[in-house]
Amino acid sequence: MITGKELKQIRRELGLTQKGLAEQLGVSLPTVVNWELSKATPRGKNLQKLNAFVEEATADDSVVTEEMLDALQVVTDELGFEDIQEMLKNLIRRHKLGLLDL
Repeated sequence: MITGKELKQIRRELGLTQKGLAEQLGVSLPTVVNWELSKATPRGKNLQKLNAFVEEATADDSVVTEEMLDALQVVTDELGFEDIQEMLKNLIRRHKLGLLDL
């Protein structure tokens, strides 16, 4: 069974808010908050939905090939970022602020 701390980490890695996760699972925001705080544990259908979501979200990291990582590294270097993670965080932040000009 997934812990609240693990759920929070997975949600953040996927770039989801608690509200976004709640919407994906068809549960209320307070439900997700209580799961992450370990004040409640999912049961029944909610447990099934959560397990399926986590399994799908963490299933296949091999979707990103070595060639894709190499290409991302080239772009990262050309744009002057230290690493891919820094570049992606910057792009996401700019997008959310409406500053990304594509």
